[in-house]
Amino acid sequence: MFDRVVIATDFSPASSTMLKCLGGLRDYGVRQCLLLQCMTTQEVGSAALHYTAAFVEDILAQQKRLLEDQGFEVSTRSVSGLALQEIHRIARDEDYSLVIMGSRGHSLVAEPFLGGVATNLLHRYHD
Repeated sequence: MFDRVVIATDFSPASSTMLKCLGGLRDYGVRQCLLLQCMTTQEVGSAALHYTAAFVEDILAQQKRLLEDQGFEVSTRSVSGLALQEIHRIARDEDYSLVIMGSRGHSLVAEPFLGGVATNLLHRYHD
């Protein structure tokens, strides 16, 4: 059913919790995961980019091990740009069958339904 999935992470507690709970997806055919981090243009242009990149790579490596321990083949990628557009572009252009992302723990008053990127992805892209 779903063989290749994009897992978008923002290193929030919600994303970390989500990653620990994905093992059951193997029952639905998931075998390959792309663990994707989207950095804003401000982060990429920062003078501290060297430290930011090292931090991102370290966290992605830890999260990759979590997924591998659950039986998935995992690749990682960090891209720059608007998360909403990059997640959609990669999923569409590289033929991923599912996008998985954690939402931040906001109340329904502060952020209806899901986090901003997750909500916008659901509402804007239906192809």
